[in-house]
Amino acid sequence: MRYIIAFIAVLTTLLSIVSCDRAPERVPGEFRFINRGDIITLDLNAMSYLQDFRIAFATREGLYTYDAETFQPLKA
Repeated sequence: MRYIIAFIAVLTTLLSIVSCDRAPERVPGEFRFINRGDIITLDLNAMSYLQDFRIAFATREGLYTYDAETFQPLKA
């Protein structure tokens, strides 16, 4: 009985090592974005949840920037 338990333990360890050996395949240029919850609204005046702000900032990123001296919005 002791040998069977030891054999199962060794077999389980070896199988877990072999299965974790491969790195996940990634497509070049792939972008993954994980948001915690559902989007409630994209209306800038009605947003109150962090997941809404993350999506709003991500969709508007690169469309504008701020002037370093006056902090006025500038088109990028």
